[in-house]
Amino acid sequence: EKTDIPPGPIENNRIAVYKNGQPTLRQTSDYGQLSKDMWLFLHRIYSGGPELVIRQSAGASVKPMSSSPTPQQNQAMKGSVSVTTSSSLSSSPSASA
Repeated sequence: EKTDIPPGPIENNRIAVYKNGQPTLRQTSDYGQLSKDMWLFLHRIYSGGPELVIRQSAGASVKPMSSSPTPQQNQAMKGSVSVTTSSSLSSSPSASA
């Protein structure tokens, strides 16, 4: 259903766990990956978070979501995004926004 009401802030707490005080992606989460530029763009508009940086090591793989998520996956992911950056980037978008 289409509405004129904009979405609220980005809400990643449902897909995050905290290790040593840092948010990391919950392993069993359904999520979509964004480039750093896209994360910055969306974060400037909607705020929220936390930012979840996914660093892939050699041999690691991220299970891609099917091209057509189920209604349950859509509801679970509503408002949840993560940002993928290279391991050399460590700045937080919220610090630069």
